[in-house]
Amino acid sequence: MAQEKDPKDIPVQSAKDANDKQVVVYAKGDPVVATYEGKKYIGTIENIDKDQVLMKVKNFKDVSELTTDVKSLQPLFFENKEGLKIWTKFSYTEIMEAQKNTPDFKASIEKDMITSLMLGNRTDLVKFAKKIKDNMATVEGKFELKRNADGLPVFNHITKFKELNLDKPVYGQELTEAQKSQLKTTGELGLVAFKSGAKDFNLWVSVDPKLNQVVTKGERDVNIKFVFGTPVSEEAQNLLKKGEGAVVTLKNNEKIYMAVSAASNKADGIKTYSYAKALEFGLIKEKAEEQTQKKTKTVKV
Repeated sequence: MAQEKDPKDIPVQSAKDANDKQVVVYAKGDPVVATYEGKKYIGTIENIDKDQVLMKVKNFKDVSELTTDVKSLQPLFFENKEGLKIWTKFSYTEIMEAQKNTPDFKASIEKDMITSLMLGNRTDLVKFAKKIKDNMATVEGKFELKRNADGLPVFNHITKFKELNLDKPVYGQELTEAQKSQLKTTGELGLVAFKSGAKDFNLWVSVDPKLNQVVTKGERDVNIKFVFGTPVSEEAQNLLKKGEGAVVTLKNNEKIYMAVSAASNKADGIKTYSYAKALEFGLIKEKAEEQTQKKTKTVKV
């Protein structure tokens, strides 16, 4: 993993208060998390009136707005070297809070993991301790930050298996022989329909070879309608939903290869390669590439 700067050392818009302490200076539209009555409210600032902040809430269906004290806020952003705001899914403080909120999990949070965790990414393969039969045991796996029903940060961890078992149900649903065959061949199923009671939902399904596990990612967690800020054609989206990749053309006429994988450590699940690299890795089949180009030739991505 590339060395990353500790977010404590990364500047956030700030100024000194009356007590000569550094405080964050918020602006309208800034993403924030507010702690209120034991819950975490995620949203953006709508208005600031002295010490009171009105924020638009996004993570609770029954709450659309919240007025709270500015001291209850934590920034979900930091500034990069160019002074641009980089939005995050979690604040720096929430990484520490997640340790307390997940008592059956203990991990050493290395400095180069912090920014990645704040962005919602999954770690690479590391060792951590988890509770097994009332005792903490050291295992290998990956972990990431998630939010529980109250919006509180917790650690979600996936343990490495000794070998891949495709007979194990995924969310209570057994894989078909065709699905098993596709996973063995490509490692990707694309977007798969599931049913739990009366609830229907879709998940991206992949094999993570480092974990020897079938892993999933929620449909809403992956945005395939845009890549690098440009619309993706329906034809290309359909290829992605089937677990296939698509060759698309960017605004500067550069061709790239894009794919979706629940096994990706990145929060958005999107993988992109330059056209040359995709050819080098054997990701592009000439006939499929020609067909994709014909279908997407009028769409710039």
